[in-house]
Amino acid sequence: CRDEKPAIFRMLDPAQPISRVSTMGEHLAKSLSRPHFMSTLTAAFGSVALLLSIVGIYGVMAYSVAQRTREIAIRSALGARQRDVFRLVLMKGLWLSGIGVIAGLSAAAGLTRVLSGQLYGVEASDPVTYASVAALLIVVALLLTYCLGALCWYGEQTLAAAIAVVATALLYFKAELRG
Repeated sequence: CRDEKPAIFRMLDPAQPISRVSTMGEHLAKSLSRPHFMSTLTAAFGSVALLLSIVGIYGVMAYSVAQRTREIAIRSALGARQRDVFRLVLMKGLWLSGIGVIAGLSAAAGLTRVLSGQLYGVEASDPVTYASVAALLIVVALLLTYCLGALCWYGEQTLAAAIAVVATALLYFKAELRG
């Protein structure tokens, strides 16, 4: 196909020198290849960062629940209801998540000037992006805390049931985001 283009142009005007003939689509693809690569790379790093934050949230929540295992055992031995224990674990998880989200939003607000050159079509201080990421991390923290609370209260048998509830909730959120 490339060899045909100069031949066609030579038939129109043989005196014109022709070099580097390309279609507009090829030229456009070449000019957009670097921004496309950068956006793909940024999305990949963002996905890895999200995965690392989920693992970190799990670690903090597991440590928090492990610190309170004796307290939870004593409360349940003294007759505490299941929902009171779950509320205790979930409130602690929500408290830790809130602190983490506030610290993360503060750091993100401080670093917006560094990343503003890499953003296409999104403002550096986009409140929708900040709110959606904060909500996602809080939901993930609460779901992980729910799993840890189920593990602490019931043991390993019902951990699978708690994970099934979390997986169903994540599939629901994924369907809501796409729809």
